[in-house]
Amino acid sequence: MKKRLFPSIAILTLSLLAGCSKPSEPPVAEPVARVSTAPAVRGDLPLNVIGYGTVQFDPSRQQVLTTQIESRVAETLVQPGATVDAGSPLLRLAPSSASSLDLTQALADAAGARDELARQQRLRADGLASDGDVERAQTSANDLTARANTLSRNIGDVRTLSAQSSGVVDAVLVSPGDVVPAGSPLVRLSEPDAIQARINFELEDATRLASGDVVHLTGLDGGTHLTDAAIATIDLRVDPATRMTSIIVPLPPGNGFLAGEAVRATAVGDTKSQVILTPRSAVFTDEQGDYVFIDQQGKAERRRVESGETNGDLTEIVSGVSEGEQVVIKGGAILSDGMKLTSGDTATGQAVNPEAPK
Repeated sequence: MKKRLFPSIAILTLSLLAGCSKPSEPPVAEPVARVSTAPAVRGDLPLNVIGYGTVQFDPSRQQVLTTQIESRVAETLVQPGATVDAGSPLLRLAPSSASSLDLTQALADAAGARDELARQQRLRADGLASDGDVERAQTSANDLTARANTLSRNIGDVRTLSAQSSGVVDAVLVSPGDVVPAGSPLVRLSEPDAIQARINFELEDATRLASGDVVHLTGLDGGTHLTDAAIATIDLRVDPATRMTSIIVPLPPGNGFLAGEAVRATAVGDTKSQVILTPRSAVFTDEQGDYVFIDQQGKAERRRVESGETNGDLTEIVSGVSEGEQVVIKGGAILSDGMKLTSGDTATGQAVNPEAPK
């Protein structure tokens, strides 16, 4: 009877243990990442070059006022940047002490030339001089007399130097008290709308540009000035201080730019034709190189790629992605290979077609 009891107790114990054990847990759901995708497209990729420079007045359309005799600057009447009309007073000039000596010498030279003319005329009457001798003496007498008359008009009381036409005072090149020789520049006037941008570029970038290429200019001094203009000149001399070259871009009137303003210039230096393009946000980099995630039938496929040039929001894919494949452009940072995907936003091919960025 005891032998029959032991099996019954064992069965009862197993039944009690089975009744106290926890129910089996349901399987863990596989994570699903919500991403945005876009197709890789084939198109042209413009390669921009960027330079920086300054707006300045066009030197070819500037007027430099000078003095005909050595003078002393008595007073400056304008400041750089002022707008003046034709006839506006700019400087007051007084003759220097040397100017009086110049006048005395000029009067003596003119008198001597007239005496020589009279002598040559007498010799010609006596047949001892030629007509050519008389003509040369006449020319010399006329020139020296004109110079003496000019000095006589300019030497006297304080005189005023006035603007010959309307414009902007680009520079006052003298200060009160300066003694300036004859022919010295005193004031530089510029036409208000005759402005240009001188943009500095690396030599390698400048050689990729040509006269007539369009440049997009953006003001950097707090304004919102934007304009497109064509390159007029490419100066391939290298500045020894900056080791850069420059281009000259005339600016259209009424664009809002001012002389002295700093600008940023963007131009298309080259174009890569018919390459595979993806948004730049699709490309990731680790210690082994670049990679992207491809949406393969709802699962993430991590794929190694060779990337090329990048311009704006677009990156060239040299190898690793085919045209039309859906690349993850948003949400890829949290993905791992093989993860399930749900697409929250799928762009069309038109969304990433390249344009020359401005």
